[in-house]
Amino acid sequence: MKQMKKKIMTLVLAMSMVLALTACGGSAKFEKGTVEGNVYTNTSVGIKATVPEGLTIADEATMQSFQDSAMASMENAEKVEAAIVYETVITSEAGSSIQIAAEDMTQTIGAKVKADTYLESLQETTKTTYESMGCTVEFSDVTAKKLGGVEFSHINISIDLAGTAITQECYCRAIGNHMYYIIVTDMGDCTDAMTAFFDSFEAAK
Repeated sequence: MKQMKKKIMTLVLAMSMVLALTACGGSAKFEKGTVEGNVYTNTSVGIKATVPEGLTIADEATMQSFQDSAMASMENAEKVEAAIVYETVITSEAGSSIQIAAEDMTQTIGAKVKADTYLESLQETTKTTYESMGCTVEFSDVTAKKLGGVEFSHINISIDLAGTAITQECYCRAIGNHMYYIIVTDMGDCTDAMTAFFDSFEAAK
């Protein structure tokens, strides 16, 4: 089960890289965020949040491990890797994660569509991938949801892995040529900490 959870975690990152080709950007310019202590901030998105006890900000070696695992399963890995801006990965001991990244679409397909279309594509690809692993999966409708006063397109995903319930959320927002996204995978071990993290979001300028 531990190996399956790790596989799901890295698989989510790999899918996010491919599916982030479908956002629509405005005139804003994306800039990489920062992590200082336990506070994550991205002023170009306009948000900041505090990582609570029970969750850990991954070090560079851990993030590189996620990246390597994701890239190993992808075609055109070098092209995709060059387009990805890794913000941070936040984890729990049992394998829950919050992955935050952005993709420069001018370096990939050279086209942008709306964020809602991204989430519709996510549903299709996620369903096929998880079912091939023996999971059952259900999706909520795409809705608008705010973090720190900033509006994101949002979807919930419910996964049953051999009787183990896993929940995921995906938030996405276009910033200029980039698709910015937050993908949450909750293994059920730290739901309170996850809630505290998202409750901590506030506006950042």
